[in-house]
Amino acid sequence: MKRPILCGLILGLLASVACARDNIEITATKKTLDARKGNEQDLWRGTSRSVEKQICYSIELKNWSPATPTDVKVEWLILVEGAGGRLFPGTFGSKSISLALGQPVVVETEAFKLEGREWTGSLNPGTVEDDIAGYGIRVLSTDGTVLAEKYDPLSAKANVGWNLLDESSGEKARKLPPRLRPLKAP
Repeated sequence: MKRPILCGLILGLLASVACARDNIEITATKKTLDARKGNEQDLWRGTSRSVEKQICYSIELKNWSPATPTDVKVEWLILVEGAGGRLFPGTFGSKSISLALGQPVVVETEAFKLEGREWTGSLNPGTVEDDIAGYGIRVLSTDGTVLAEKYDPLSAKANVGWNLLDESSGEKARKLPPRLRPLKAP
């Protein structure tokens, strides 16, 4: 008689630990702040012009468990794939917030640029431009324990270097132009 109760209790505890990462809901929404097209330049077979977009992400967090700490830190890293296929961090950062039960908290990332080139009138018209390759967002407690994380797509997890958010390596990376920033700090 004691054995089924004990097994049920152990399974319940394991299930609550397994679901602990589902206690915080993370939603990220891409926002286009500005889009510009440069002046046309005449080429011998058509025209070309630069294309630029200012993008940021709005991150919404909701706490669904009273057991989750209220004072947390949100970290993010947005991956950009350049026109040549190279991945680089578009923006990265962190912010300390207070996460009340059931109340949404919205954090906006810094704006970053997606650049490209548009060709018209030639045999192969089209656009070659940067694209968002994915993002990583995680929520940490004050002692550094990961409470929740989200990667979109899941394969972005392998490319996100959270050590870029360390003060020393993060400041070095921020001083570089976005395209020269490393994905992971040395």
